[in-house]
Amino acid sequence: MEVVEMERWKSSIPFCLLIILLSIVSCTAFAAVENIARKPGVSYTATAEFAHSNKSEDPNKDKLFDGVADSGGKTNICYDFFGKSAEQSFITVNMDLGASYNISKIKLFGKNLTSIYKVDRVKFEVSSDNSTYESIATLQVKNGTLGGVWSIECHVGGELTFRYVRITAWTPGAGYLNLTELEVYNFPVPENLMAQRLSPSSVKLTWDSLGGGFLYRIYRSNQPQVELVSDNLIADDLDVDFYLDNDIDSQAYYYVVVPYIIGADGAKKEGPPSETKEISALAIIKGTATTEAGAPIVDATVSLMELSQSTKTNANGEFIFAVTPQETPLTLVVEKRGFYRSYRTVYAQAGPGDDLELILIKDET
Repeated sequence: MEVVEMERWKSSIPFCLLIILLSIVSCTAFAAVENIARKPGVSYTATAEFAHSNKSEDPNKDKLFDGVADSGGKTNICYDFFGKSAEQSFITVNMDLGASYNISKIKLFGKNLTSIYKVDRVKFEVSSDNSTYESIATLQVKNGTLGGVWSIECHVGGELTFRYVRITAWTPGAGYLNLTELEVYNFPVPENLMAQRLSPSSVKLTWDSLGGGFLYRIYRSNQPQVELVSDNLIADDLDVDFYLDNDIDSQAYYYVVVPYIIGADGAKKEGPPSETKEISALAIIKGTATTEAGAPIVDATVSLMELSQSTKTNANGEFIFAVTPQETPLTLVVEKRGFYRSYRTVYAQAGPGDDLELILIKDET
């Protein structure tokens, strides 16, 4: 939109509406990261093998994924461990998600109602078959002995899918342990990957952001099947949803965006890759316009008639076109006042092309 048109457009609508519209236009698109623990069909069981007694308020055990981490003065999944050692003082929650998902993180909440409510650490595990569990991490809970709501999260990541989640939470012993909410977040695929050529040597990539906490890697190949190996990795540690690749030529390229999160051990936990996006090859038509004596002709007009494209020669008499490959030949025309017009049939085939030498004859009439 031209500047004058933009000013006229702005003056025709109320200022407050303009702010809303501009905000919508400039906002970042986000892929769907959701708490899959709240989907229909999810179930769980909570056990405490060595507990002194069960203080859980709700016998139906549906409060652990109701979206309320602060249950006021009530208990949710709660056991007391009076007379038990620290190693015996734990609650295990086994959750069946009802389907398999790529998982980005698991987050557990609890609430210490009085000074005898405490939490020490939490172990996070996942499984695809409810038989063999993979231990992700065992993490200490900060401020787990203080009153009020506490939380801890564990990044999972990886391209594998899991249906079952197991968390084990320990209290320091001889007290109460109260769990209030368990959240499990999917690891979505980066959607709407777009690739736009800005020049023969530059491509801009954009995709829908996954939001905070996610980083991205870019893989590029000249083969349609992009292998996610180090030789194809061109960018890493990206915290934005775009990338400029300024290290290409006119050939076709294929791109994949892979999101990841940083695990508790500092490792990069990759999620599922995006779809592959192709940037088509270009046909490069280039050359030099000179006089019969070999001197460069500066500022000559060079045109491709069938494509209605034109450019000017530079100080060295050089010109270049980057066009979509064509099945039929094109007519290249070079014009400069004081010289006869020159014509050349060219072929716009994918690739760098040959250097054309165009000699213009001086018009002596």
